[in-house]
Amino acid sequence: MTEPGIDGEVRWQALRRQDVRVAAARNAVVIQPIGTIEQHGAHLPLDTDSFTAEAIALRAAGAASFPVLVTPTVWWGVSEYWMEFGGTLALRPEVLVDLLAEIAASIGRNGFRRLLLLNGHAGNTAAMHAVAVRLLRSDVRVLGLNYWSLARHLLLEKSVTDQGIIGHAGEVETSLQLALRPDLVRRDLMPRDPTETSLPRSVLPPEWAELAVMPPDPTAESPTGVYGVATSARAEFGAEIIEVATTRLVELLRIVREMPPRQPPSGSGQG
Repeated sequence: MTEPGIDGEVRWQALRRQDVRVAAARNAVVIQPIGTIEQHGAHLPLDTDSFTAEAIALRAAGAASFPVLVTPTVWWGVSEYWMEFGGTLALRPEVLVDLLAEIAASIGRNGFRRLLLLNGHAGNTAAMHAVAVRLLRSDVRVLGLNYWSLARHLLLEKSVTDQGIIGHAGEVETSLQLALRPDLVRRDLMPRDPTETSLPRSVLPPEWAELAVMPPDPTAESPTGVYGVATSARAEFGAEIIEVATTRLVELLRIVREMPPRQPPSGSGQG
């Protein structure tokens, strides 16, 4: 990697001010991991979404042959629908949009022109889009994606029970935690009764579910707070997801870095 800081350090918060300026001058891409602190069944830690997004971001930054920085993770997200299970710290959607937009603007003021929001929680997806729209006329190109979309084909191919769906504390997320930090996974607390788990589904009738957007209702759909079958999780599956997601993220970062700079809007008076 073309090192942006001392000894190849990619974490924004671990650099010194001069290191950040050098990275900006080298056209570094910035990754902002985002996630949430929310219940993940009885068997996974509350920071599952945030930790996974950060882990993949750091791996990609370290593997890239061009400068990439990773800003401190935004750990909180839009998670109101999990509040009844306990442990969740939820933000209102507009608060998350404001927070991310302010961070993006600050990144731009430091001289960076390309920012990728790497998301680990499905509830944040709309907020990512809103931030990109808000920054559309700024100097910073902002795009966002959910990390599991980077490994979509692998999930479909290798999923045993959950049909390649990310779910919630089910096969995929539990596999990832088994690969990243198995000491925090409580196998003895995984739901064992298949009737107590389900894949995410809309409360709308099927013919309308693809047409309308509606938040999930997990208290009615899954009494365990789990979507998917956690007992199908395998550490090797999680490791493979991380490897594929990291490789594809590096590819995307290269594309983002080579995008042309923003052009001032017409009628701005700039020559």
